[in-house]
Amino acid sequence: MLRYHSLPDATPLPRWELPPSRRLASGGVLSGALHTLGYYSTDVCLGSPPRRYDLIIDTGSSVTAVPCASCRACGTHHCGTEGRFDVSRSSTARRVGCRTAGPLLCESCAADVCGYSVHYTEGSAIKGHVVQDVAHLTRAGRAPEDDLAVQLPVYFGCQTSESGMFYKQEADGILGLQPPRTRSRVPSMLSSLAATSRSLVEAFSLCLSDTAGLFLMGGSAQRRRASTITVPMEHGAKARYSLKLSGIRVSNLAPGNNSFRALSFPQSVYSPTIVDSGTTFVYASSPLFRALNAHIKAQVPELERVGNKLCAMMTEQRLHAMPALEMVFAAHSTPLRISPRQYMVEFPRRNVLRGWSEPAQRNMCVGIFDNHAGGTVIGASIMRHREVVFDVRGSTISFTDMDCSRTSPRSASLERPFSFSSCESANTTASGFSPLGSVKALLKG
Repeated sequence: MLRYHSLPDATPLPRWELPPSRRLASGGVLSGALHTLGYYSTDVCLGSPPRRYDLIIDTGSSVTAVPCASCRACGTHHCGTEGRFDVSRSSTARRVGCRTAGPLLCESCAADVCGYSVHYTEGSAIKGHVVQDVAHLTRAGRAPEDDLAVQLPVYFGCQTSESGMFYKQEADGILGLQPPRTRSRVPSMLSSLAATSRSLVEAFSLCLSDTAGLFLMGGSAQRRRASTITVPMEHGAKARYSLKLSGIRVSNLAPGNNSFRALSFPQSVYSPTIVDSGTTFVYASSPLFRALNAHIKAQVPELERVGNKLCAMMTEQRLHAMPALEMVFAAHSTPLRISPRQYMVEFPRRNVLRGWSEPAQRNMCVGIFDNHAGGTVIGASIMRHREVVFDVRGSTISFTDMDCSRTSPRSASLERPFSFSSCESANTTASGFSPLGSVKALLKG
């Protein structure tokens, strides 16, 4: 289950100051409303007995980490000080030494303790030591009664220090979904799941709506649908989930003219282009940012500048009548259509005389911001109302238009995928599994 959390400050910040707006509840499902700065998080149950942690979904890093019981520089978070991870309180946990065999590579080593540290774009940082325990998953069957519980052995960080937004945020920690590429190679949960069998796809999917969503990973295959646009990741890009955007088209609202015209910019203006669930909005380099905002303003004259946003009170009918955008990728002939519902975001505004805005009208703002010379970021706002599948092994990202408020593990693009179990269901089934045998036994069926 995915959850959306808004942050207290409703004013968008420059990208380098953005809080780590990367966050999704158990079963893979999300609730909330996408407006202002915020993040998606999911409940992940770790250990035996299982303990719940609210983790940020982050496509920009590979490390999963939670606060450690011994931490003296960690925030309170949802888990509180009593809920921090304690190796001695889980029968399946073990400390990881520097000579541990397998895919793990320690960043630092002191007294045979495998250390790690991560610094994030907006300035926060975490560090600690690596532990191994089980994460509780559910694999979707062909019918609900066929769902199977799984205990997956995973590596994750036990945080002994947090700074910046990491210290202040309510979420307990982070769930990194990138394959590890740095000198500190802590396998992601996705990598650990895929390593159990070659029959599993190393892929995960996000399906976001305004108020609900779904996060899934693994599965036996990916369904291709008629509306699916599959784009190869850019080879050699610094960020793993990068695409080669070659142009953007804008629609014309003149009567009887529904055509699109291309903006005249060299490809370098769009580069790099990353797909990041951890960024709330869309960010574009300065020339592209100015051109897009100018075009939208010219077509919708009632938009007024409020701080660094273009905003207007709108009915749903007026929102749908706004111009659409298209992203053109170098390796795909079919453009990715961006509707007004995807690039416009709601910033609720209080009316001094009447209280909150009239239900028929909402304060809608253009969710495209200046990234200076940093290229393009496809954030969560324009990932809404479609399922996005990140295929790590196949090096592609697929976009499929979908009603994400109605999507379930059985109707999603990944076949028989895995989602995170609730701790309640994990408690009732945990006695029937061994940490290492559960996944392998499941895959034989």
